[in-house]
Amino acid sequence: MWLTAQPADVAPALAHGGVHLWLVELDDVCDASRLLPVLSDAERIVAAGHRVDKRRRRYVVAHAALRQVLKAYVHVAAADLVFATGRFGKPHAVLPRSMPPIHFSLSHGESRCLIGVARGGDVGVDIEPIHRPGDIGSMADAVLSESEHAHWRALSPCARRSALLRTWTCKEAVLKASGVGLSISPRRCEIEWPRVQVPRLASLDGQAMPDWTLEGLEPDPGFVGAWAALAPSRATLYAVFDPAFGEDA
Repeated sequence: MWLTAQPADVAPALAHGGVHLWLVELDDVCDASRLLPVLSDAERIVAAGHRVDKRRRRYVVAHAALRQVLKAYVHVAAADLVFATGRFGKPHAVLPRSMPPIHFSLSHGESRCLIGVARGGDVGVDIEPIHRPGDIGSMADAVLSESEHAHWRALSPCARRSALLRTWTCKEAVLKASGVGLSISPRRCEIEWPRVQVPRLASLDGQAMPDWTLEGLEPDPGFVGAWAALAPSRATLYAVFDPAFGEDA
């Protein structure tokens, strides 16, 4: 169940092993250009590279929202947050050594973005519109393992799109949390569904992963998502639908 909330100067308490998930509406901000000063030079360059206005606006709002959410946890001005990337491109916040690390993940899904924030270990999130365009058969060939593909083909045609996207969001969340991203094939991340709507990470790159937490989500009507963490974790879900969230960044 989503709790309606807005990031404030003092974030909800986030204990070690906890995960907070923030759902952001990207199209409610009338003038996204006022959020540009919050972004870094590199982010503004990426934003400018989006030739389609809607995509550029959504990128700006999503990354400004990420900065505003993190600001509430680390008490660093949103515009002053500095990010670096790991070996395979996973971003992390550069904080003073005296400050406990904060882990985060960001995913765009057309008019929504999902932000995961965690203490004590990495987190990965993903969100996708259920009517994502594209050929699902080609997507299934690209992302499903042999056993997953056999299970998927056994489903009724009307159930395949939803099942594929649910599996894909789980894989994306796991690959993001692991830090390897798409440096390995998604087919090397195997997801099992032993019960309805309850996914389990069976293996990652051929290795069993018994200590992972993986949960599928229905973040909003018309969307599916997932979050994953490297250790036993528990998530609290929040929603941000306030177009003024960035005014005090």
